[in-house]
Amino acid sequence: MATKLLLRRFPRRPSRRPTRRTRRSATWTPHLPENGWIGRAFLEDWFDPRKSLQYFRISGSMLVRWRLVRYMGRRIFVDSSMSHLRTFITRHNLDLKADHSVVSVPVEALYEANELAYNLISGVDPQDDKHGFVVQAHLNLLGRLFEQASGMLVCITTKSYTSAEALGRVVVEGAINFMYLSIHAHDKTLVAYIESWLNEHQRKLKEFIDNYSLVEAAAEAVSGMRQRHAAIELQRTVFEQMITDLRLDRVAPRDAWPKSLFQRFQGVNREHDYYTSYHRLSSASHLAAEDTLNWLLGIGLGNPKMLKNLAIEAVSYSVMMSRIAVTFFVDAAIFCCIGHHRLEVEPFSEIKLKLQESIAEVEVSAGVPKCI
Repeated sequence: MATKLLLRRFPRRPSRRPTRRTRRSATWTPHLPENGWIGRAFLEDWFDPRKSLQYFRISGSMLVRWRLVRYMGRRIFVDSSMSHLRTFITRHNLDLKADHSVVSVPVEALYEANELAYNLISGVDPQDDKHGFVVQAHLNLLGRLFEQASGMLVCITTKSYTSAEALGRVVVEGAINFMYLSIHAHDKTLVAYIESWLNEHQRKLKEFIDNYSLVEAAAEAVSGMRQRHAAIELQRTVFEQMITDLRLDRVAPRDAWPKSLFQRFQGVNREHDYYTSYHRLSSASHLAAEDTLNWLLGIGLGNPKMLKNLAIEAVSYSVMMSRIAVTFFVDAAIFCCIGHHRLEVEPFSEIKLKLQESIAEVEVSAGVPKCI
């Protein structure tokens, strides 16, 4: 069956059909149509549906190996070097037949960096309860950041470009926060990070209750806010007990966790990224006027070609920024590994190199000015 399917795409030159006795080790060269496909089908794994046939295709300047595999009752062609892309597609219920090449490189980079970091950090032997507390929290943060970055790439491959930019901003901010927690991988920093959230959340809840407690129409909402406030107070009580039981170090939250995000950018020596990446992603997040202004200018000038070029640039820009956001994830993973004295970070260099090459591929169409 697999042979017939392949032959429908690649008609074989007339030759003697291999006998059943020799079929397992037989090899043959298919007819090569003028569509970039080259190579030889390998039938050594003839009876294994997971590795039934392999062939090659020229993709740009690379020779890429593909496999014919069985998935959910269907036979599909999978790039052998893109194992994580298949996982990404199935995990997010995406169309297997659709073209997901626009996210192939960042998906591979994201999944590889996540696996490397998780394996390195989860392999840390905590020195004491304080260290174990930090390790567990960092593993959780890594997973949360991975989910956000995955969602961003789903938006790209489903052509939801504005949503991808909004999520890209979330990924960049989360990565910077994770970097700061990693470079100051102490229990007091983590305690300050958690206490800052508790304090701010309770402050906002109390502010709502105080402002609307006398408004009859808001009675139901106020009741819900009171219940939420009580739940947060219970969380605080349990957390206070954890601090006592684990003997965690504690300082004033503002001394270990800067309130300003820009200060956290500075704390990891990445303040330039605040302007070049984080701020540049704010337009989609806040529905700022930039894209609307460009649209109105295109209409006002009566130039359809200009509108088309602006659209192409906007899409390319979203793709580029999503790949840049993934580099922030990779950097955060590196920071976390180093923070826990896991210095086996050489594989991350290759991941970042591939990402940088993919960013360079779209930067011209994304409107990046050339340096003179």
